[in-house]
Amino acid sequence: MDYIIGVDGGGTKTEVAAYNLRDEKIAESTTGPGNPAVDYNLAEKNILLGVSQCLNNINTKEVEGECRGIYMGIAGIEVKDNKSRLEAQIRNAFRCHVIGVHDSELAHAAIFNGNDGIITIAGTGSVSYGRYKGKTHRTGGWGHVLGDEGSGYWIALEALKRMTLEADLGMKASTLSQQMLTYLGVHSVAGMKDFVLGSGKYEIAAATVAVVRSAQKGDEEALEILDRAGQELAVMTERLCKKLEIYDPVEIGFSGGILLKVNQTRESFRAHLESNLNSIKILEEAVPSTKGACYFHRMSTI
Repeated sequence: MDYIIGVDGGGTKTEVAAYNLRDEKIAESTTGPGNPAVDYNLAEKNILLGVSQCLNNINTKEVEGECRGIYMGIAGIEVKDNKSRLEAQIRNAFRCHVIGVHDSELAHAAIFNGNDGIITIAGTGSVSYGRYKGKTHRTGGWGHVLGDEGSGYWIALEALKRMTLEADLGMKASTLSQQMLTYLGVHSVAGMKDFVLGSGKYEIAAATVAVVRSAQKGDEEALEILDRAGQELAVMTERLCKKLEIYDPVEIGFSGGILLKVNQTRESFRAHLESNLNSIKILEEAVPSTKGACYFHRMSTI
């Protein structure tokens, strides 16, 4: 049976999955960062590797048929000529139909299958994307320099800023700061500065794990940062509702490691939305973004 491939490329990892034409997953693979706006060569390498590994997994299972299309949802694909470059590279490498869209569009298609609704994503970065009565818009997604509020990068940076404030005020290192220093493998705030100046977006965002660990131990500063992350993501979602002129009940889905795995942030996100928007329904089912390829394939064959 023929199949299609979905690619979800984000700031931390690239997920690839193959689906048969009944929308059933038949193979998958995971590689490293896939955001070409941060590092084009690294993203291209990981996307090519991920698709190749997925195809190898299909061959191992002796699945008959051929690939009918590769549908990519890539963070940063809208920057410069990333879309045309990536589409050309993947098309040349695998000799099939290729479409590249922003990762939020693929995630939206996976959950809503072309219907109205909003998807808010919080992983290494953050963005909200929605469709409503024929209109589509995004809020957020500006990258770690201009925004990405509520994302893994934002959470880690907030904790690092707390450390600099403590140092400036001559305060004893808080529990959160001690957790961060341990995670970074340094003994002082000066060492933390060396880490930040010598690290990329992915490495800094990964330090979120230390904030989550601190929160799980009841650290109030860590809990406050994770709570504010949820509020920031909710505000971004509310702005999108206004941008789309949504005044009726609306379904809101979420994706990305922060909203899927960090309970404090997810519950803060939910509570803030429920207190500020009327008649919303927050979807609980986690659907892999790669499944959005199934919708895009159907649309491309109509």
